[in-house]
Amino acid sequence: MSGRLLIVTADDFGLTDGVCGGILQAGERGIVTSTSALVNAPAFARNASALRDSGLGVGAHLCLVGEDRPVLSAAEVPSLVDRSGRFDLSWRQFVRRTRAGRVDPSDVRRELTAQLDVLSAAGLQPDHVDTHQHLHLWPAIGRIVMDVACQRGITAIRMTRSEGWAPISAGVRVLAAAAAARADRLGLRYPETFAGLEQAGSLHEDLMVDVVHRLSETAERTAELATHPGMDPDPDRGRYRWGYRWGAELEALCAPRVRAAADAGQFVLGTFADLRPVPEATARDVLASYRGAAIRTRVHTRVRWRTAPLDRVEELLPTDGDILDVGCGHGVFSMYLALRGANRRVHGVDIDEAKVAIARAAMREASLEDRVVVESVGDRWLPSPGSVDAVVVTDVLYLVGERRASELIGSFARALRPGGVVVIKEVDDQPRWKARVSDAQEQVATRAGLTAGATVEFLSPRWIERELRSAGLDVTHVSLGRGYPLPHAVWVAREPVVVE
Repeated sequence: MSGRLLIVTADDFGLTDGVCGGILQAGERGIVTSTSALVNAPAFARNASALRDSGLGVGAHLCLVGEDRPVLSAAEVPSLVDRSGRFDLSWRQFVRRTRAGRVDPSDVRRELTAQLDVLSAAGLQPDHVDTHQHLHLWPAIGRIVMDVACQRGITAIRMTRSEGWAPISAGVRVLAAAAAARADRLGLRYPETFAGLEQAGSLHEDLMVDVVHRLSETAERTAELATHPGMDPDPDRGRYRWGYRWGAELEALCAPRVRAAADAGQFVLGTFADLRPVPEATARDVLASYRGAAIRTRVHTRVRWRTAPLDRVEELLPTDGDILDVGCGHGVFSMYLALRGANRRVHGVDIDEAKVAIARAAMREASLEDRVVVESVGDRWLPSPGSVDAVVVTDVLYLVGERRASELIGSFARALRPGGVVVIKEVDDQPRWKARVSDAQEQVATRAGLTAGATVEFLSPRWIERELRSAGLDVTHVSLGRGYPLPHAVWVAREPVVVE
């Protein structure tokens, strides 16, 4: 899936017929793409077939608290229920009992497994797990939730995060960081950012537009918005005294303004199944290959990684074939490309012989010499026509001057095989203050010999786009400056599609 992924989840499918109907409407008429099923709730069984036919992504809203009873009997999970066979009403009660050692982890595991069994028996295969009242953030419960998910072949999990500054919000952020680290170790995927915790049950149209806009301002590529739509009136909801505005959220999710906000944020609506697998190569994996280099090189490669959206550029390139990395420098991005795509063959070129030598040593350290070739080239080098499936250029053109940049862009277009793509990342000219900081930084870097180049001449985005079009390519321009100290822009250019 190209673009930034936004998963819009409607929680609590199964709570009442009105909630189920509202979720299905929000999927059919609005932006809801996913729901999490509360299988121990009274309306789940009679609405499961409609959910199967809806096309929505389905998650398991695993439940250990709340108004409804467990799937298993009180005798089977005695530590989870009171004398009447009911769960604790809120997470606070449950966490206090867990900390006091009064909740048996075996009971938790049995009940969660039974809830997944109910979902499977209904013909629904979950693409993720989350929990009622976000209990999986608590480490003792999160470990069991993740273990059970992995055992059932579920590959994704919600990662609840908080936008607030109250003490409880700070606690959520700490717990979420620990949960994300465990999910990473287990290979579980999750959206990088989340909204809907503080706004639960109150997402009217104006607020939902604002929340989607705030999500779009982050640097993250994947986001989840948790919502609670439902149909009004719904007398069955009277037993759930949550104070939620179910009908208002349904209206908001179906409002054209909310969809327009998602479009303006360059989001693609999708489900947890659209999350990319957790990369085998993280920044830490790549940078570890430079541990034998001089400290100046290690610092430079780390700063480079953290100040440029290289991981986002990687997602714009094909996952297989021959990729030419122009201006590869120390080889950090060349290595990342290879490790993120086992069927990629990467050819890195640079005019700086010292950096190329370091890059070759790093490839040997990472055992990538068979898939990554790094070469030192002269300042008049041009790629061979029809030789590659993709060309990627990151922060090079501003160092060669306008005339040489024009010559290179034309040669990149000619180097492509049919269906190929050119991806160029350069410094953006907006916002202006970031552009000035970047200019000053590069002037210092070139004078200090950290960057090899004939000049420092930042090319305007309009000029780069015009040159790509002059080379006969269709161009898409993406700004990636949000969330980074320097401004970044990316151009994705392909041969025009001919419609017969």
